[in-house]
Amino acid sequence: MNKFERLLDIETEFDLSIFNRNEIWYYPIIKQNLFVYELSGNKSTEGAVNSNSILSKAAKAFNIFKDTKSISQCDFLILDSAASRRFNPETKKYESIFSDFIYRIFPDKKIATLEKPNESGKMHYKNTPEYVNLIFHDKGILSSVIQSKLHPFKFTKEEVTSLLQIISFLDADVNIIKFITVKLARFFTLNNYYLNLLPKINPKLIFLINAYNYSNMALILAAKELGIKTVELQHGFIREEHPGYIWKNMESKKLFPDYFFSYGEYFTNLLKKRSVIFDESKIITCGAYSIEKRLTELLDKKNDKTKTKKIIYITSQWSIREKLKPFVLKLSEILPHEYIIKYKTHPLEKDTQQFYAEFQKADNITFLDNPDINSLDLMPEADVHSTAYSTSFMEANFLEIPNIFIYIEGFSHVVKKFVDNQTIFSASTPEEYLSKLKYISQNRKTVSAAFQKSKEKFYKPNAEQNIKNAVIKIIEETN
Repeated sequence: MNKFERLLDIETEFDLSIFNRNEIWYYPIIKQNLFVYELSGNKSTEGAVNSNSILSKAAKAFNIFKDTKSISQCDFLILDSAASRRFNPETKKYESIFSDFIYRIFPDKKIATLEKPNESGKMHYKNTPEYVNLIFHDKGILSSVIQSKLHPFKFTKEEVTSLLQIISFLDADVNIIKFITVKLARFFTLNNYYLNLLPKINPKLIFLINAYNYSNMALILAAKELGIKTVELQHGFIREEHPGYIWKNMESKKLFPDYFFSYGEYFTNLLKKRSVIFDESKIITCGAYSIEKRLTELLDKKNDKTKTKKIIYITSQWSIREKLKPFVLKLSEILPHEYIIKYKTHPLEKDTQQFYAEFQKADNITFLDNPDINSLDLMPEADVHSTAYSTSFMEANFLEIPNIFIYIEGFSHVVKKFVDNQTIFSASTPEEYLSKLKYISQNRKTVSAAFQKSKEKFYKPNAEQNIKNAVIKIIEETN
């Protein structure tokens, strides 16, 4: 059994109703942090706790508040993060890859994007598209941070006993309790903050990304208490045991959105089969507007005749980079001379220059670590794409670029089912990777023909009209 399935088993092995405060079942916050802990490879969470110091938050807040726009009422509110923005070399703007399209689909609606800074406090408010009405949390957010420090969350003895049993069940580090208490304190103070903020905006509908984040759950809870409907926009790949979306048992749905807009039928069917979060009628297959639009544009840029080398494009994941790095280094040593590797780091990766120093010394590896670069813009030139389990494999499939999964134990099993040995392959060793690469090179016509059957599996076509129809229906039901 993999560690993510074990995380889900907690919901049937333990009585989780004990984690309740003021009629708010807060175990989803605990689960989210156990999930992050597992993704990080069971590393200490001390650093994450220390990074939330009041001085650090205050310094970031000052840079945000000095240019904050006044908050006013709107029809739709989008909750997104600066981490979602990528630099578009054609428009010279930082565009959200997940949510800016709402403005284009509903030009007659008054819309605002409430944007959170990324982990470094960085914002892109000075170079975003003109049509985006970007607003930021007002000064009340700083007060909520201070309140969470002055009034830390405290578990009862019974809660501590139950939590220790769960930690033992996962074979996790007991220090994670300290990390969880920080996030819970932030959750409750943020919920109070949003209860005061949302009436000032008074949206009919809220769109958000990554709903299982504790801060987003705080907003969802406030929205439910105020009678505002929430819609989560799919932002990446959902695997069969993704703890953010897959639940075996649930005491309350207060912290989860009312609707979910999925990329394609595969994800809709998965959630209907494996999750208890959403009513089936609330999971709506819409497609991926930004991805569909950009990939359609990029299809014209494929097959650059000026290339002197064949390109293997590898997209990293921060959670498995320590296992991925030696694989790529070994592959570079045995790769035929006509190939080069282009390696794109994940936006959440840190200390990339130091960690990937060996990549920069290799003659046949081009190291790409600018987080503002949209990986989609780099995809068309690739002859082959590789990842361990990133959603980028779906984008490569749309562009009819063969995928070779680099199999990482404990992670890549989530995408193993998609291996058809026609358009999608898998390799556990660099030597096996080389044999799959040789097959693709020698059977290009066979591989190309197979793409026609698989392109629409992950992305439903005509996303713009699908999203418009779904939103209109939700508003009619609400009224």
